[in-house]
Amino acid sequence: MGRIRKWPPASLCQLVGGREQAGQLGQYLNMMIPAGLRTVHDNCKFLDDQGGISMFRKLVIGALGAMTVLFSTTAFAQGTASDAKAMLEKTVAAIKADKAKTLDAINKGENGFLVGDLYPFCFNLSDALLVAIGNPNVKGLLGKDARTFKDPTGDVYGPRLYDAAKEGKVSEVSYMSPKAGADKTWVPKASFVTAVAGLGCGVGYYK
Repeated sequence: MGRIRKWPPASLCQLVGGREQAGQLGQYLNMMIPAGLRTVHDNCKFLDDQGGISMFRKLVIGALGAMTVLFSTTAFAQGTASDAKAMLEKTVAAIKADKAKTLDAINKGENGFLVGDLYPFCFNLSDALLVAIGNPNVKGLLGKDARTFKDPTGDVYGPRLYDAAKEGKVSEVSYMSPKAGADKTWVPKASFVTAVAGLGCGVGYYK
């Protein structure tokens, strides 16, 4: 086999080739790189087929892909009011189908019951005890009377959540709560609350 060609340089190949494999970030590169570099890409592919491009290109591509996932997760972590309503509807339907299984899934944050900062919570209508919540930062509230819940400012918001739980009706309750992520700061939140199968359940979004 003849000597591997020196053009294009590996650094250019990393950019041109990597842009096609880096997801959303690759689309941005597509807009910035002239169409005339398609020939460069073809030469890069030739070199790659011949083993002439180092593993560094693959590492760069992997890093770009990881960055894309990170940026995408950050961008979509904040749930909206519509997202919260949709998750509440899903929660109600799941509880009607299998109450015990759904409460277990909520507590484990599985089956789509913990998406970004969106998660359901449920308490008994009989004794107001919290039986399920998807937020790992407030697991200490499980088994406690929801009517006693209060935030660090002293606002006892629990009774508002309990009173809002009416079957066939969805009410919005505003209060403060920490998000499900690394930041445990209490921030303003509004939850949509209803009742189903002897439970008061809600899903909130952060303002």
